Amino acid sequence: MSTSPFLSQDLAKTIIFPDTGLIAGTNWQFKVQNFDYGDGTWAGQIVFAATTARLVAPASVDGNIFSWDIAGADTARLLPQPYQFQVSVTKGTDKFVLQTGGVKVVVDIGNANWVGTETILQKDLAACDKTLLALLSQKVQMVTFGTKQYTLWDVAKLWQVRNEIYQRVQDERAKLIGNRRSNRIIPWFRNM
Repeated sequence: MSTSPFLSQDLAKTIIFPDTGLIAGTNWQFKVQNFDYGDGTWAGQIVFAATTARLVAPASVDGNIFSWDIAGADTARLLPQPYQFQVSVTKGTDKFVLQTGGVKVVVDIGNANWVGTETILQKDLAACDKTLLALLSQKVQMVTFGTKQYTLWDVAKLWQVRNEIYQRVQDERAKLIGNRRSNRIIPWFRNM
């Protein structure tokens, strides 16, 4: 399975990533056309980087077309999260950055080994945040969360529900990593 940007007869000078993100564990293919650095003496590369991972892929160059075909085994190492990317060309000690930006990497839910790691409370919090954003951005006049409907005038009530879920998520996280008062061991010394 490949993730490729839309390519027309006239190749773009920049890579256009899909809004849904790039899928980890699949092949990624990109092509750009650049007449300024397409004399055959320039090498191209793309770098994806986040706080926990980094992927560097060299481009194959054919005239003024720079192509990347990144194997699924390489993209599988990237965790689902937002990444910064940089497309650059080099010749000797000269380096020029052609494009920078951000793209998100998402999990391949079609993978048989995929297991969701979010708890029900974390999913509820994400759904509540999404509902709040839809209401506050005024994309809709009324939203439904759970069994109740909220309008912009009721945003304080929905915000209170969100904060209650958020506190439960924090309590759940603390319990899972052992940072609750009930889990503390207090030594007691007695003279004998």
